[in-house]
Amino acid sequence: MCFKDPRNNALLAGVSAISFAIITLFIEFVSDQKDWFVYKNDWKIKAEFGIWILIGLAAVALLVGAFLKNRYIVLVWLVVVFVCGIVLLVFYIVFIGKATEHSYIISGSLRFAVFIPFFVIWTWLPLLYYRELSGDTLFCK
Repeated sequence: MCFKDPRNNALLAGVSAISFAIITLFIEFVSDQKDWFVYKNDWKIKAEFGIWILIGLAAVALLVGAFLKNRYIVLVWLVVVFVCGIVLLVFYIVFIGKATEHSYIISGSLRFAVFIPFFVIWTWLPLLYYRELSGDTLFCK
């Protein structure tokens, strides 16, 4: 899978991550239905809120790193999205496993199914750009 310009693809990943984070925060935390998590423990809601804010801030850093062509800022994005993505995947798996109502199972499964492709895109495209900035052209020659 070779793309013509990895820098533009990294910018696309950053913009899509910011958009997805804003939409997720709006849907989950601005709406009146705050009982989406079966446990209703406040720390889990705050943890997901913090993770999405961290992903949004790191996506801004990715955009800055792509504009400045700084590989260390792009590396920060890769680390943040990988760690936060794994934590969110675990949250969604636990949510689906502990859900007792059909609506919770469906909403958790939809979140899980939508998040996985975004997680792959947000990791793969900036990784290609990071490798280009590092001088490694293993994927695209």
